[in-house]
Amino acid sequence: MPLRFFANAHLPRLKLAAAALLTLVAMHLVAQAAAFDPSSANKELDALQPQLENEEIIEVELKRIRERSLEIKSAATACVSELQPKVDELRSERDLLGDISDDVDVEIWESRVEIGLEYARAETALKNCEITASRANRLAEAAETLRKEVSTA
Repeated sequence: MPLRFFANAHLPRLKLAAAALLTLVAMHLVAQAAAFDPSSANKELDALQPQLENEEIIEVELKRIRERSLEIKSAATACVSELQPKVDELRSERDLLGDISDDVDVEIWESRVEIGLEYARAETALKNCEITASRANRLAEAAETLRKEVSTA
């Protein structure tokens, strides 16, 4: 019964806040996607990776691969830094609305579902950025190790 009272008393504010939050997060994610695209970055890393296997690669090429990998890592790390607070905020919003039960108002249920979907999208974008940063870092380290081997040979 208390939850129903809370829902009826605060539902208009919750709906407005949830809609505004979803709009802001969606706008941010669109802007973020324009700034950094993990898929494109991974395609570029896919193209750089086989170059390390070339037995006749020269130090200058290894340096270029390392620098480009570090640029991708930096962009992916910035993506993580921007998305993490949004993911945390959406998780808090989702948790605040609690689990869905039979006595919860339909509009609260809809808000919870919308926030849950937005949270899932933001979490996926965050994980893609984290994986790309890690992969770029590994490639940069491999290029640097190989560059040191080539320069001492």
